[in-house]
Amino acid sequence: MKNFYSIGEVAKILNISTSKLRYYDKNDIISPEIRKENGYRYYSEKQIVLLKKISLAKRREKIFLYSKNRVF
Repeated sequence: MKNFYSIGEVAKILNISTSKLRYYDKNDIISPEIRKENGYRYYSEKQIVLLKKISLAKRREKIFLYSKNRVF
């Protein structure tokens, strides 16, 4: 694996939008490890793992809320 990944590469790996990654950065949820002078964002492998965990937690929460609101 590489040491750092661009925002586009991370979005593709995680199957999320680059705008979502920018949202996370803007709202201090998770910021890129490196931000170049030109504004390019680069994420580490550790951050990709953390982003995967965030995505999984969000999916689990949606499933929980959906199942909680269902009438059986």
